[in-house]
Order: sequence, then C-alpha cells, then structure tokens
Amino acid sequence: MAKQEMYLMWSKGFVGNSLIFWRTGKAGYTTDISKSHVFTYEEALQIQTGCHGDHQMIPLSHVEKIATLQVNAEHLDRSLLGKEASNG
Repeated sequence: MAKQEMYLMWSKGFVGNSLIFWRTGKAGYTTDISKSHVFTYEEALQIQTGCHGDHQMIPLSHVEKIATLQVNAEHLDRSLLGKEASNG
C-alpha cells in the first residue's frame, strides 16, 4: 500500500480557528491550504521527528475533506463596506 501525501501542521498555534501549515516550497507558514506544501509521508515523518513535537502530519486526503473557504480580511477593499452593489 502506498503511503499518503501529507501536510505538516504547526502544532503550537492557530490564526483565529485556522490551522497553520508549511507554505509551498517550505517557505514559511500559511493558513491557505492552496498555498501549503504537500509532503511525501517520508519527508513529513523526517521533519516531524526532528522538530521536537512542533509539527504534526495530517493526511492530505483528510484536510481536503474538511477544508472550508474563508475570506482573508487583508484583501478586503474597505471602501466598499456598506455600499450598495451597482449593476454597471
């Protein structure tokens, strides 16, 4: 049986209620699953073992089943708040 692909979650914190994952290219962290690095089981196990419990593996298949769409407040155009949508 082939090993599953994994995400690595930082187990020491959250952003709001969002999990924090290693970013694509192993370049920092993100809560955006579409920007998260996908590891082989072996890669994830090696990192998890060396990180003193700071990271936990989660199967990609499970995360993708429970992931939800969120709105990032950093991208909100605040000038549009409270305004009616126009048809033109």
